[in-house]
Amino acid sequence: MFRCSVVFCGRGAAKRFASSFSSQNALPPNLLLPTNLVDPGRLKRGPPPADSPLPLLRRCDAAVPAHLTPLQTWVDTLESRDGEPLGLTQLHPDVFAVPPRLDILHQVETWQRNFKRVSHAHTKVRGEVRGGGKKPWNQKGSGRARHGASGPHYGEEGGSLTDPEGRPVISTCYP
Repeated sequence: MFRCSVVFCGRGAAKRFASSFSSQNALPPNLLLPTNLVDPGRLKRGPPPADSPLPLLRRCDAAVPAHLTPLQTWVDTLESRDGEPLGLTQLHPDVFAVPPRLDILHQVETWQRNFKRVSHAHTKVRGEVRGGGKKPWNQKGSGRARHGASGPHYGEEGGSLTDPEGRPVISTCYP
């Protein structure tokens, strides 16, 4: 039965189906995190050793799967300049032991760069200019053209028709 479905689905679908059972990440190769991204030689302080004399300030209370162990990391303070760690803390491996999603980080960075380039120029339209409720002069008898209010674009202090209206106040990264 499985062999028939592979024949009908084609090679691409079968390859995607089989790859979902593999241990490799589902990300394309250009988005995988390289193993040499963090250079341990450039770090000021490496990961804590297993037999560290520092106290364990916080334990990971959440249930950790049997095949994983909680990660330990340093706890520092910003109050002192010596930079000596205060102790250790345990972090849950399901959150802190996974590689970062480079595709999501790329989307966020692209959104931030594009948002910097937004034009915030704004001109007032008819409803935003001051005044405009009262008829400036009588309809007949003055020899002047008919006008209804000072708000329209043809008024002396009237609003704009086609000028830029700026960026909306709420802007989100994802639709």
